[in-house]
Amino acid sequence: MFELYRPREHMINFRPFTLSEAVWIIRFCRQLINYALSSRDESEALKILPESVREKLEKTNYGVFVTIEKIVSSSMDGVYKRVVRGSVGALPSDEYTTLELLKLTAPGAALKDPRRTPLHKNELGSCVIEVMFVDLGREVSTDEIYSMFIPGYHIIVVEVENCKKVIMPHDVILVAESLLVERDHGLSMEELIDALFSRYDVPRRVNARLCATQIFYEVMPDGEVIERKLYLNKVFRKISGRHRQILAQASASMLL
Repeated sequence: MFELYRPREHMINFRPFTLSEAVWIIRFCRQLINYALSSRDESEALKILPESVREKLEKTNYGVFVTIEKIVSSSMDGVYKRVVRGSVGALPSDEYTTLELLKLTAPGAALKDPRRTPLHKNELGSCVIEVMFVDLGREVSTDEIYSMFIPGYHIIVVEVENCKKVIMPHDVILVAESLLVERDHGLSMEELIDALFSRYDVPRRVNARLCATQIFYEVMPDGEVIERKLYLNKVFRKISGRHRQILAQASASMLL
């Protein structure tokens, strides 16, 4: 039996926005996207934000990643699935407030993701929006990553040959799932991080930055908003080895 993966509550300490604030932020992003697709003035979208939420966004400098997923039905079995239609983000910077980054990344996810075709206006009604906030983080060595990294909560930022690589929480889940398919036993934190570094062509001995995240997500288009706690994903329950020293049972509030 593998120890249940649940980070201690005090480790999940980056939660700058409440759920009620996030509801307004997601609505704001949807308005920004809608206005961008309609070539309307984005300043009108600001009117949707309560003054307290707007002030908080103006006074902080968090990184922001916005992802748009379209709900589509498979022609084979009729099963609905989510397909990424656009994803754009920026790490924290003193040059931009959180509000300014939202105004850049929300329309950018719809129109400026170079990996995908621009979103069409008639698709927006079938799309859900995810917003991830990122803190400044801290510089860590490889050894510190092994002992401090919380999969599903941290992003890893590494600069290799003047190229900045960002390993996202969602990517960690996909890599962990693929590794567990290949083996009958569990997965050590060292194996997971080594696999991530291999996938992203990152040297084994490297300094990196660990940044905490807070993610909010629409369950359905323009519908209920939830806080997405990827660090509680069941795939991480089979992580064993040295990382056990920083694992413990989560409190009941973390399981809501």
